[in-house]
Amino acid sequence: MILVGLYDRLWNKIVGKGGITPNGEISILKQKFKINNGDILEQVLMERKAIKVSDLRGEKQVGEWRKIAQTYQIKGTILFPMSYK
Repeated sequence: MILVGLYDRLWNKIVGKGGITPNGEISILKQKFKINNGDILEQVLMERKAIKVSDLRGEKQVGEWRKIAQTYQIKGTILFPMSYK
């Protein structure tokens, strides 16, 4: 699965803009995902560097992404930030 999203700093959310899922469903890619304090996504955004997660399904610090990982059986994951200035 590949998700492209934008960070909404005001609401502290990732807003999904598109991507690819194994079954072709795109509705999940257009959602808004809240970022909680201490989440891995927060680390990625603050440090501006990629973070590897060996099994996203069992990781407790990924918030709503854990449910998506269980649905699509996502194991190894790289969370990769891209920034534009």
